Amino acid sequence: MNTILDPIIARARRSASGRVALVGSPGVQPDKIEALARVAREGVAVFVFNAGAGFEQHVNFSQHFLLKLEANLNQGGQQLGGELCRRWGSTSSAPLRLATLYSLDREADGRIDNAILGFQAGCEASEVVIVASVRLSGWTESTARRYMEAMFLADDTINAVLTTSDRHAIGAVTAANVRLPPYRARSLFVNGFGNDEFIRPYLDDDSVFATVDPMINHARKGMWRSLSTALEMASQNGWMTTADVKADVPGMEGFTLLSSSLLIPSDAEGHILSKVLGSAYNSAVVVQEISVPANTFQATFWMKTSWSDTRLEWSDEQFNGTIQVWTPNLFVQNHLSEVVERDAGETLVTVRHDGVVTWSQKVTGEFDCSPMSISPYPYDIHTCSFNITTDVEVTKVHLAGFGFSISSQPEGFALERVCNKSRCSPASVGIHEGETDMQHSAMSFAQPLVTYTFKITREPSYIITSYESGNMDRAGLAITTVLATVVLMTEGVVSKVPTWLSVFFIVCTTYQAASFLTTITAGRRFGHRAKEDAFQASQPAAKPPSATCSPSAWAKRNWPGLATWLAAILMLCEELTGREEDDMQDLFAIRILVPTFLLACITLPFLTLSMCIDADCQAEEHPEAGARSPLFLTNAILLGIWKR
Repeated sequence: MNTILDPIIARARRSASGRVALVGSPGVQPDKIEALARVAREGVAVFVFNAGAGFEQHVNFSQHFLLKLEANLNQGGQQLGGELCRRWGSTSSAPLRLATLYSLDREADGRIDNAILGFQAGCEASEVVIVASVRLSGWTESTARRYMEAMFLADDTINAVLTTSDRHAIGAVTAANVRLPPYRARSLFVNGFGNDEFIRPYLDDDSVFATVDPMINHARKGMWRSLSTALEMASQNGWMTTADVKADVPGMEGFTLLSSSLLIPSDAEGHILSKVLGSAYNSAVVVQEISVPANTFQATFWMKTSWSDTRLEWSDEQFNGTIQVWTPNLFVQNHLSEVVERDAGETLVTVRHDGVVTWSQKVTGEFDCSPMSISPYPYDIHTCSFNITTDVEVTKVHLAGFGFSISSQPEGFALERVCNKSRCSPASVGIHEGETDMQHSAMSFAQPLVTYTFKITREPSYIITSYESGNMDRAGLAITTVLATVVLMTEGVVSKVPTWLSVFFIVCTTYQAASFLTTITAGRRFGHRAKEDAFQASQPAAKPPSATCSPSAWAKRNWPGLATWLAAILMLCEELTGREEDDMQDLFAIRILVPTFLLACITLPFLTLSMCIDADCQAEEHPEAGARSPLFLTNAILLGIWKR
């Protein structure tokens, strides 16, 4: 040791330009402590860290300069307690069931005691219940694991485990994975202390929620930063002895200068319970396409999220060099095919000095909207939604939603117009905050869920065929109408459930077939009668038409006295079949086929007057159902004209 220190002492004696400083880590070895004290007595400024007691016996602090740099571990414990409170929920009133693992070094007790105080300071509504407390006989992982395995077997309701070292934290995590159900092990809060390299994987997967870096207990970046600050302050303030430092630093105990510890929280998706994620759409939500048979819709929107993280705060007068920012792993749960586009710019997030972070993504894709009930088609109303969730358990992150609106929708659909109990009003979009369990297994994994809901109302359209004039080819019109109906039935055919539109098409097809057969029969009858008329013209007498059914004419020929009352009773037959000179086929079409078809079209709109998909939902009416339907109004007018 002297062979190393003697040249330093000699150089300090020869130096005329400034003082010589020495940094050492003697531990608790007396010979090293005495050697460094000798260097201080020779006028060298000595800085020590990770040092035991004994310097007071060899150094006069009023004449020499010797400072012990030590981390403020009590402050680190308070930071751990504050972080635990943030994750537990500052507004929660649930009791925190706690297990504490103390070490043999009683000086480290303040790490746990101050963590409890830090939790109570932020979470006043939560009672701290210490379920178990032990002073472990060693610093190894196995020691902590054996105790915690026994503790979890006795009580599996423990919420958190406070430790004094990273080794003990790993032991507690291992015991939880062995003895607790998976969902309980994931929700357990375990802290470390020391920020050793082997704790990093546990921080990455959130098994350990935080650890504390003492900064100057090891020759790492934090120690050299603290040393540089101490040397700069010694030069600026003219500190020549330890007594000068104590005069300028209030609360300094002995020759120890405390340095702040650094809280290292887990960075596995930033599981911070007290941070509220606000997921919101702007006003430019565009719905491009709606497929009712497939129960899907295509949309484009911006998913904007903001949250507050106190770990990212800094003074707006200076910048502290933040280079890493946590971003939430949000996704749309009901997407089928999704393309996520980045926001304009080089980064996805914007951080303000008060810790508010804003993050945005453009999402374009196809989304599920099942089940879509199309039984009342074309008077159907559907409810679709965007379900925003994250792969973090609900105990870790809370999602809060904000309003949005639909700026564009496909042709043939109205996304804001809804009628309830025959009263039309603008549709209100809904936002629901809840939970979801995507694993659907015995091992519950509840995740936060925000649902943005909007309603889809179909705007039906109708095709009005040309008026049937006496000069139109009936066969061509019938074929054209049948082909048009087949085209219109496409959506009803591919759907898996019957619809009222399909009933309407069946009625139309039935009447079209009857009309087509009537047309064919009339054509054949017309040709037959032409031949019959030519034949009868060459005969001396003609027989009456066989296609008539006139009770008044029959009564006149057989019982003239009964003509009046018999004609009155059997007037229905004459009204249905017409007069003697009319063809039966034409009379059937005029008197029966057309009126009954109009009556069927008038009745169908009332079958969809009220509809409700779920048992608990409120019945809704389409704005064009019932008497408001153009189908009803058109056919009612035509029936009135026809009767005249």
